[in-house]
Amino acid sequence: MLAFQQQQNQQMLALQQQLFETVLGRLFTQPRNKKSVYDTDNGATMDISEAYPVEVSNPCIPDGKRNT
Repeated sequence: MLAFQQQQNQQMLALQQQLFETVLGRLFTQPRNKKSVYDTDNGATMDISEAYPVEVSNPCIPDGKRNT
């Protein structure tokens, strides 16, 4: 009887962990095919690259700091 309860507990823990990982994965990752976001402040639909710009994606080094 004790072995059966332990087996049930292990199965329940495995299911809970799988559910937890699934829920967290959906909450904290963007869908791969999503290309735009909806801005609730002004009602605009923006491209993801506009909504989340990449900072310092093309850095410019001033002439005075170049190693020439």
